[in-house]
Amino acid sequence: MQEWLDIASVWVAAAGIFAPLIFLGLHIIRPFLFIPVSVLCLLGGVLFGFWLGSFLSILGLWAVCEWFYWGVQKIPWLHRKINHLKESYGGQRKWTISQLVMLRLVPFMHFHFVSLLVMDYAKTRSAYRFYSLVTIVPTAFLYTIFGRSLTKLPPLVVLGSVLVLGGFILSARQKLTTLAWEEFFAMAEPSKSRAD
Repeated sequence: MQEWLDIASVWVAAAGIFAPLIFLGLHIIRPFLFIPVSVLCLLGGVLFGFWLGSFLSILGLWAVCEWFYWGVQKIPWLHRKINHLKESYGGQRKWTISQLVMLRLVPFMHFHFVSLLVMDYAKTRSAYRFYSLVTIVPTAFLYTIFGRSLTKLPPLVVLGSVLVLGGFILSARQKLTTLAWEEFFAMAEPSKSRAD
């Protein structure tokens, strides 16, 4: 692991000012290379440290969100395909912003699926930009911190963090009761007969 870190440090030093630009470019083409967001943010922490790595990851992910919004609005077949994905996996469920933040934190959650859920939540472009940023910042910070301290964390701490995150996801879910049409009216009939 240390050899890999040494090679990465040499690469960043050799690339100079172009290293952050290359990293931003990697964020932008990440969807085409099928690289998970978590992996790229971890890499940002390893290569650039916490502050610069977080900043670059936030910029890169925000640029991808803007690209996604433009693509869904301007390309009809992409909009249909993404909506089909949402209906298949998200249903008609209404998500809260805290749930969307936690979905972004799930390591291999499809980034654009969550972007679509943010788009449904926000309704306007300016609101989408704001909520995209709200959901991106914790993700960038968390994975960049992990990337920075990856070599120092024992596996038990990593496992504990994943379990705590899972608990947060479960506790923040929206609690709904769904009644079938017949059940609803069956419950209403006894009160109607008492009134007669």
